[in-house]
Amino acid sequence: MRTIARSTLLLSVSVLLSSFTAAQVNAPASWQQVDLIQPAALAVRISDPKSKPVIFQVGFLELYRANHIPGALFAGPGSSTAGLEALNRAVANIPKDREIVIYCACCPWTACPNVRPAFDLLRNMGYTRVKALMVATNLQEEWVDKHYPMETGVTGK
Repeated sequence: MRTIARSTLLLSVSVLLSSFTAAQVNAPASWQQVDLIQPAALAVRISDPKSKPVIFQVGFLELYRANHIPGALFAGPGSSTAGLEALNRAVANIPKDREIVIYCACCPWTACPNVRPAFDLLRNMGYTRVKALMVATNLQEEWVDKHYPMETGVTGK
């Protein structure tokens, strides 16, 4: 049973990754506003324990270690099979109706290879309240420079 589930996941991941190119991954027309959350809105939400979503950084470990949104868990880069498998494991015990926010912030939004595959994986797994943090340029300009809270180090894998 586990072998079949793993094979199905690997096939799904392969299809997801092969269906995107970096140039089209985050084209503005490919997202609906309801699927996005802006940095200012998330900054408010993380300060309230009652409305704080589960947050996953789906980018690169080096960026996560340098700084990340408080409470965010590292799930691996969404652009790799290993990263998507890690995200799959990370959400295994999270209810399907729990709000999840994913972000990467490795580069400008339109070039990020990590967010769209992670978002699509979660939706295909049945998670109904997934949002992507819209970081148009980079985390420094849109989060750090606005003095939103940050953490450093590794708090989750």
